[in-house]
Amino acid sequence: MFDLVKRADGPIVEAAIRDGANVNARDEKRWTPLHYACCANPLYVIEMMLEKGADPFAYAGQLPRPAGQWASPDVEKMTPRDVAVQHNRTDILEFFDKWQQRAGHAAKVPEPKTAHAEDAAARKSERGPRKLGN
Repeated sequence: MFDLVKRADGPIVEAAIRDGANVNARDEKRWTPLHYACCANPLYVIEMMLEKGADPFAYAGQLPRPAGQWASPDVEKMTPRDVAVQHNRTDILEFFDKWQQRAGHAAKVPEPKTAHAEDAAARKSERGPRKLGN
């Protein structure tokens, strides 16, 4: 799926999606196909991916990074919307805004959690609830 989306061949990507390609798969950068689609694919491909469940709020930092794998903090925080901004895809940005309103999502895209915040949350859940007075 990633190779097809990177080639920006709309009809072939469309066929792969119809055949059940995973629109929320992750690659070595932990990007989804929608991240790449926002670079150069036709708008109808992005629409189809969202209809099939692609997550426009997916940011690369959502999954634990395998040991030894490096990614720039900027890349880790990018959502598909950020990629559309970076590539000046105003058609996609306008579509995302309309899609959010239609789907009842908040007008503002949520900020991604940092690795530090995720580590703190994991430590807190390991400790269990705090007892008052101790």
